[in-house]
Amino acid sequence: MNVPAKLLFHKFDTNDPLLAYADTTNQILYLHSYLCEQGTQSVIEEQNYFDRDYLAEHASFYSISSKGYPNVCRRLHFFSRKIVKSTLKNAMAGGIRSINNLQASYLGFIVLRPIPSAPLGRTVLAWFPENNQNLPRVTNPSREYTIHLAGIELSVEGLAWQQQDSAVGACATVGLWTMLHSSSFDDLHSIPTTVEITQAANRNATYGRPIFPSKGLTHYQLFDAIREQNLMPMVIEGDVKVKGTPCGFKRSRFVSNCASFIRSGYPILLWVNTNIGAHIVVVGGFRSSTPSNSIPDSVGSDDIEMAHLYIHDDNIGPHVRMRIVEYSKEGKTFINLVADPPVLTKENLFMQHTSPYDFMIPTRMYVAAHSEVRLSPDHFNKTGLQYTNWILAQLRSVGWGGDLLFSTRYIKICDYLGRGLYRSLGDTPQLMAKVRLDLTEKVVPMSLHIGLLRVGWRDGSRLLDVLYDTTDSDGNMGVFASVCYLELGADLARIGNNAGLNYGEIIKAY
Repeated sequence: MNVPAKLLFHKFDTNDPLLAYADTTNQILYLHSYLCEQGTQSVIEEQNYFDRDYLAEHASFYSISSKGYPNVCRRLHFFSRKIVKSTLKNAMAGGIRSINNLQASYLGFIVLRPIPSAPLGRTVLAWFPENNQNLPRVTNPSREYTIHLAGIELSVEGLAWQQQDSAVGACATVGLWTMLHSSSFDDLHSIPTTVEITQAANRNATYGRPIFPSKGLTHYQLFDAIREQNLMPMVIEGDVKVKGTPCGFKRSRFVSNCASFIRSGYPILLWVNTNIGAHIVVVGGFRSSTPSNSIPDSVGSDDIEMAHLYIHDDNIGPHVRMRIVEYSKEGKTFINLVADPPVLTKENLFMQHTSPYDFMIPTRMYVAAHSEVRLSPDHFNKTGLQYTNWILAQLRSVGWGGDLLFSTRYIKICDYLGRGLYRSLGDTPQLMAKVRLDLTEKVVPMSLHIGLLRVGWRDGSRLLDVLYDTTDSDGNMGVFASVCYLELGADLARIGNNAGLNYGEIIKAY
């Protein structure tokens, strides 16, 4: 029977509870290093914590084991300031200063499961502070997690990670679980447990295997698990093939699809081949890039020079920085991902973890999109390239130089009308109000999710946004409107409409 237990307060450097597991899992070393680099000073430990995911695992598997696994977990909270019991008591009494002190220094939490071989349960840690405002990370799949500690509400922004537990879910299950925590699904979809994901993947066929313990999911089971959540599975196969089988991605196609999905708020489930076998990781962010000027008067993807991805890997940990390089083998050149941790600023004896991979070759991307999004990203990117090339040709015909960049993403129409236009036009409120009203009154009713093609120049200035219907087939791809930030953009959209290129209703944002 479970018994009451006090909250425990630890100094991170001398009495970190994670270190009790340091000899059992390499992920602990990564997490300790990550938290050390964040400047962690204090840990508050809840000795009794009921975790929804672990309770489902316990009910489905561990409760009938003769080992007698308990059903209660521990939860660790990490802070970048010195937090003692009096700080928490003052916050519990409504002290605004103590509450603000807790929130300002909160770095996230780790749930410790009573599973010796896989103790790391639901984990959400804050991203490192952004030190490059000119080339920021793009982490749109991250969401805000709100926790309650003795009645105190705290929040942290990130994307949940956990260690693989082969009894209930292998790497594919854990990857799907992380994917379905995305910010994209907060308002319409509940987050399934790892047990529910494994059961959904096996609902139509178990392929003659027991559901628990789980031995991993096949390509078709991944599809089934996504569909069971009322979502649309999208798969992008590598375009470098050997005897018809995908063996990798060309750089341009890989980075354009990664950027499109991540900007849309969709994490990517990445099927990779490694020296230790096939594996699945989740891409939750990337580092923006400085576009190359090596080809003047040209068209390119806004993210073609992308250098880094940030992945959740159950073999390493969350927010693992991977460098995108090209790899050649047997006359084929394709993308390889190489661990590239940032340079440490703090001396850390536990920064001894190394990547277990000699190579990591992506061969497929899986994305769980909203069910009404039917516009394929490959077709969307090709259309974006076609439209932007046409615009560049028109500019050249009248003597304009320069080169153009484009990007594509899926976005809720409410987010485009709200935060999207605020970022573009917030410094001209009357113009922003006019554009919002025009989009509401002059354009036919738009779908919940739209496809956004953004065209501009390498210096970051925008020419126009083209808003696409995502609810029809690629062959019937429709355009709702073009939001033009310059008179030149409106002229080009008008010429395009007359030439049979659909730019939709022309909305002036200048």
